[in-house]
This record gives sequence, C-alpha cells and structure tokens, in this order.
Amino acid sequence: MDTGIEVKVEDYDGTYVCLFCGESVRGQPALKCSHCSSNPFHLACVALAHSKYAEVCPMCDRKTVEAWGGERRDCGAERDD
Repeated sequence: MDTGIEVKVEDYDGTYVCLFCGESVRGQPALKCSHCSSNPFHLACVALAHSKYAEVCPMCDRKTVEAWGGERRDCGAERDD
C-alpha cells in the first residue's frame, strides 16, 4: 500500500558513528581497534586533541588501533592475533 509518505532511511547505523564526535565515519579516513568492538573514529578527531589514540584504543587501552576500511566484522568472527 503506497501512502505517499516518504521515510528517510539512514545511510549508516550506529556502528559507523565516530567514538569522539558522533558523526558518521563513512567515506572519511578513520581508525578502529582490531581487538575490541568500539566504534571507529575519524583520523581528524584523533589529530585534533587525542593523538595517543592513533595507536592506543580509547576503549580497551590496548595498542591495537589500525586503519579502518569501512567493513563491519561479525560479532563471532575469530581473529588470528
């Protein structure tokens, strides 16, 4: 049934929201922890005031931050760390 009401669908869900600024990281250089399930964060946000987080995860405090390519991992995925 077409009611003529247009519903806006977000281009991303909460998994793409920057940990620091709350804006989407899609299409922008971002970092992500390879160990925990924290959200990715903009490289620009880290450069502004949080330079230690270019290497150390702000959530788990491990030196496991790497470039984020925009993909989501399944929660049950195993890593060879």
